[in-house]
Amino acid sequence: MGSMFRLTKDTVLPPAGLRVLKAADAATLHSSQQIIDAARERAEAIVREAEEVYEQQRQQGYEDGRTEGKLEHSEKMLETIMSSVEFIEGIESTLVDVVGQALRKIIGELDDADRIVRIVRTALTGVRNQQHVTVRVAPADAAAVEKALAAMLQSAPGRTSFLDIVPDARLDRGACLLESELGVVDASLETQLRALENALQARINT
Repeated sequence: MGSMFRLTKDTVLPPAGLRVLKAADAATLHSSQQIIDAARERAEAIVREAEEVYEQQRQQGYEDGRTEGKLEHSEKMLETIMSSVEFIEGIESTLVDVVGQALRKIIGELDDADRIVRIVRTALTGVRNQQHVTVRVAPADAAAVEKALAAMLQSAPGRTSFLDIVPDARLDRGACLLESELGVVDASLETQLRALENALQARINT
């Protein structure tokens, strides 16, 4: 195999000691070098394209990984939420019962007189604009209610001008009926607690 010639843009120079090439041989050699140069340029272009494709694939893989990670995180959150919903649904009735029992315990710790006075005062807020209200309570509760309501009317006049406390033997201690132009309202403790429990149950179900 002969020595390689060095080609410039305009002149072909053989290595020292070799004869000068014929024009045809020089043209052939020049054409060969052009092919080599073109192949080298193409190879470099292919390398660049490969590097770009690799970078695109790497970036896509990163984005896919992020997307997959987000999806996995969302799925775990959904599982947690569903578990929480199932748990809440499972304790709804228990929650209502616990609240009702707790209220009954707290109210039960009050003495009878204090309890009936609180019940009547709370009930009267619903008929505060009525001029004449009859309050029916158990005979054992009547004295305490009369005393408390007399003090209430003196401290806050104008709400109800006349309150008639009527002992009713049909009622148990803690029971209370309010009679006004609006009708009869059962303001007994147990009635109020049931209403509260129903309201809580309805709130949970919404």
